Amino acid sequence: MEPNRRITTQRRRRRFCGGAFLHFGGDRIYIYPDNLNAKATLWLWQLRDLAVIGIGLLIAVLALTQLGLFLPMVLVAAYAFLSIHLDGLSVLDFLSFVVSFYITEQQIFEWEDPT
Repeated sequence: MEPNRRITTQRRRRRFCGGAFLHFGGDRIYIYPDNLNAKATLWLWQLRDLAVIGIGLLIAVLALTQLGLFLPMVLVAAYAFLSIHLDGLSVLDFLSFVVSFYITEQQIFEWEDPT
């Protein structure tokens, strides 16, 4: 009886995936977004941006309390706003597309005679 239970337990271990991924027909399908190809995000920011914002806030608070400078806090808030990601596009990317469309790139219009 004891050896049969041990074999059953080993078979269950092979089938159990630990919750990290699902195993279907030889292919691993991960539960993480885009099958582990998506960038790590938290709320509206990528984790790298959150780390920069956190370190910037620490420096800004130290500058505000020790030196009385408010400019670092404004710069961190501006970076936090510009690094918001929605649908794979940040606010800074969107603003750069708007500037390039309306200001920096020439718009070409071709008119044809309707006759």
